[in-house]
Amino acid sequence: MIIFKLERERPAYAVYGNVLYYVKERFLRKLDFTTSKDTSVMQIRGGGKTPPYSMSYNQAENAVLICTRSPNNVENSTYDLYIIPREGDSNTDADTKRASGVTAIWVARNRFAVLDRAYSLVIKNLKNEVTKKK
Repeated sequence: MIIFKLERERPAYAVYGNVLYYVKERFLRKLDFTTSKDTSVMQIRGGGKTPPYSMSYNQAENAVLICTRSPNNVENSTYDLYIIPREGDSNTDADTKRASGVTAIWVARNRFAVLDRAYSLVIKNLKNEVTKKK
């Protein structure tokens, strides 16, 4: 007999080309499949109290959406929008915007969709401002 938990046994991750982005111990990391090089990209918010639930990467804007969710209460769900510092950039602090929402994913180069707590779909821009609500 094999016992496992669906969906929560794996870390939050996103794949783009030959690079795997994932969250481990409060850091966004990337693993290059071609070189097997695993590097820390930046520190993420939170202190690890609530592990990331899902992640969505946007190559065009070099940004990620990291969603966290309380295991017992979907109402406490939030997402963080991070603009990843470019390689060679001396500023390692992440530009972060946080808001509440059940989940968030990229839908265009500079737009992402958020399923809010009322289960309405909201489209936002990179400044985390609402551009459209459905």
